[in-house]
Amino acid sequence: MAIRYHYSEAAGQEAIVNSETPLFYPLHMHMRHWTLGLVRRGAAELERPDGTRRMETGGLFTVPPRMPHSLRIAAHSELLVLCFAEECALRRNCGLLSAIHRFFVGQEDELVERMIEQMSRQAIVRQERQAGGAIDRLAQRLVAQPEEALSVVEMARIACASPWHFLRRFQAETGMTPHAFLLNCRIRRLRTLLRGRVAAVDAAFLLGFADQSHMHKLFKLHHNLTPRQFVLASDRLDEPIC
Repeated sequence: MAIRYHYSEAAGQEAIVNSETPLFYPLHMHMRHWTLGLVRRGAAELERPDGTRRMETGGLFTVPPRMPHSLRIAAHSELLVLCFAEECALRRNCGLLSAIHRFFVGQEDELVERMIEQMSRQAIVRQERQAGGAIDRLAQRLVAQPEEALSVVEMARIACASPWHFLRRFQAETGMTPHAFLLNCRIRRLRTLLRGRVAAVDAAFLLGFADQSHMHKLFKLHHNLTPRQFVLASDRLDEPIC
């Protein structure tokens, strides 16, 4: 299989290896995870709100929590992506991440440390812009309760705004439309349910998808795998990855 997931649920850590097959991950965000990626072979293109980067062998990229991004992986390429639920875990493993980078680029430098510092600053800026506002409170509610079937009108009322102003504010603050954000939250929760051996049909019902077919289509679009393939590609580890 071209994609493998090695994860520790308890530690909130995950390592993802993509290889060989060209892949495209559409606009999405990791709700709580700090992400560091390495192009081990080939090329990849990352699009974030601050621009698009094309990386080749040895290239690194970072994505703070709740930053919208898309990723395109070229054919015959291989990526290693590490996700950490807490910034402190990312920093604790900084030395190991630097060693992995040195192995592929063949030189000593402090690139990983600098990129983690930059990622942390970006996350702080985004959090300061969002913190405490009605949109941020709504976003946190959607993350915690993605199964809620809230319409745009209901979301706007919660955010104390007209639907038109709400749509503009929500996208300006989160980088995604309310519908796309809620769908992203449901997909992320779906991953946990599937790994917990909840049947796909039950997971679709619990999370408010129209039906199992609709959930199946959206999951494959976001992960390049069917729900069943995702479960088969996921290796649960008892201990933290790093």
